[in-house]
Amino acid sequence: MHTLCTDTTRLYRLQGPAVGGLLVERFIGHEALNQPYEWRVQVLATDAGLALQPWLDTRVDLLTVGADGRLSRVSGLIAQARALASDGGFARYELLMVPWLWRLRLGGRQRAWQGKSIRQILDGVFTAYQPRAAWRWASGVDEHLEALGHPAYLSQGRESDLDFVQRLLARAGLGLRFEEVDGDDDPTGLGHRAVLFAHSPDDAACPQHPDSERFGAIRYHRAVVFGQRGQEARDTVQTCTVQARHGASRTTTLAWHPSAKRAVAAQVSSPQGQAGAAPAEDYDPAVAADTPDTTSAAARARLLREAAEGLALRHSGRATVRGTRAGQWWRLAELP
Repeated sequence: MHTLCTDTTRLYRLQGPAVGGLLVERFIGHEALNQPYEWRVQVLATDAGLALQPWLDTRVDLLTVGADGRLSRVSGLIAQARALASDGGFARYELLMVPWLWRLRLGGRQRAWQGKSIRQILDGVFTAYQPRAAWRWASGVDEHLEALGHPAYLSQGRESDLDFVQRLLARAGLGLRFEEVDGDDDPTGLGHRAVLFAHSPDDAACPQHPDSERFGAIRYHRAVVFGQRGQEARDTVQTCTVQARHGASRTTTLAWHPSAKRAVAAQVSSPQGQAGAAPAEDYDPAVAADTPDTTSAAARARLLREAAEGLALRHSGRATVRGTRAGQWWRLAELP
């Protein structure tokens, strides 16, 4: 193959047992917390008659060359492959790259658990997909779940395994992201694993972006600096928007326990209220099984308050920061 048709000098590369000799033309990906990512990658090949069936369910890595020459990786399994077109010189193919968690949308069961913790239930769901499943629990999850209390009874019915897992994560206030792994941390050979966490500010749960950690921050790009158009040596943020809205400043939960003939209540206030704003309150009529004591009631109220605060203050923007993954954080410097 001609040197122009190799990926040795290209910004994006594919690696995997089934994708040798394919060149990345374009790709689009979507990744968010608590759901499997999807990357659609269009590739070029010199053969318009490649067999697609052997590609399915094989590992593929999408490598990106950073501004400093370092490689970042997104690994996954090929869930779909199709031929697009051929112009006589090159043939185009499209691959759908997904993590192992994507398979959970294909499986559904009707079952129930009694006297099991959220962690035990999720471990049981994931274990059914081994050996093509890999996950770990971040520190602090057990303490978080213990404060919430264990559910007395949980059932799954008329929903996929993925929908059930996402429902449990939302119920328990847990997050799920993916990380790249190698060597002893990758016994399944998938190249990635899910991380379940409870406290996102903990670096062990959600790490800092490598560029932000290496250089201290990610710069906000200014198109004109001292009258001259600036050129960046590193990846930057181009736009940054903050949207804030006023809402309730505290959350109250209240549940009546008929067997104990008593009410269990808790109230949590926002640590950063708006000055001069009239106090407002969110009221949650909790189910007795969800708040068996004051500790679990306080934990539930805290989760509801954090969810409200997350909706009240939103950040969005555009950036050229390569290697960014859902669940990472970075410091943003030199905002105007």
